[in-house]
Amino acid sequence: MSLPSQKMMNNYSKLTSFFLSTVIAGVISPHATLAQTSAKDYFKEGNKHSEQNEFKQAIQDYTKAIKLNSDLAKAYINRGVAYRKQRKLEQAIKDYTKAIEINPDSTMAYNNRGNVYVKQGKLEKAVQDFNKAIEINPDLAKTYVNRGNVYLKQGNLEKALQDFNQAIEVDNDFASAYLNRGVIYLKQGKSDKALQNFNQAIEIDPDYAEAYSNRGIIYLKRGKLKQAKQDLNQAIRFNPNNFNAYSN
Repeated sequence: MSLPSQKMMNNYSKLTSFFLSTVIAGVISPHATLAQTSAKDYFKEGNKHSEQNEFKQAIQDYTKAIKLNSDLAKAYINRGVAYRKQRKLEQAIKDYTKAIEINPDSTMAYNNRGNVYVKQGKLEKAVQDFNKAIEINPDLAKTYVNRGNVYLKQGNLEKALQDFNQAIEVDNDFASAYLNRGVIYLKQGKSDKALQNFNQAIEIDPDYAEAYSNRGIIYLKRGKLKQAKQDLNQAIRFNPNNFNAYSN
């Protein structure tokens, strides 16, 4: 019996390599794809629970998604939101920070972490995060409003007004930007300008309790009691916890 030729041995080697690569592709690759798909599935389930205010279940699903794909930045962001809703602020900050490590250009992570810092009273840290988000994307109306609110808390009306103006320039249908700009004008004694802004906020969002409340205060100060009563009643209707409406 003759020995296999070198050519036959080479062909056998190639066939063996092909067979092994086929097995690997058939066994390992589908497993990796399944894991990736599962991470997305858990992420979607977490979103469904969040939409239904089921934050405990949402956190469980986001955690499962992260275990399968530890680089899924949006899972950290959304889990951070769920933690914030549960008032677990430190855990929310950890998740937003991790999302930033994974994706340093995540404006949502910076914006959301800034909002948590505001809740903690860490206003300077909040401003830094809002600054970073705006640096990455200068067209973030919401972030201008968030930063403007911090400046308003700090009593810096000029900087706050600049941010609300910028928010409206980016998005002229942003009701809260008009509301907050109106609040500043009211503080500055410019009641006509304040009234215009509250009117605009209500036109954009007819259910905006705070806009009715503030407009009602202007009418009350002007002696327009009927209009004031109507607005304050609307404020209470849309937000029964609006204490400004009750106290006027």
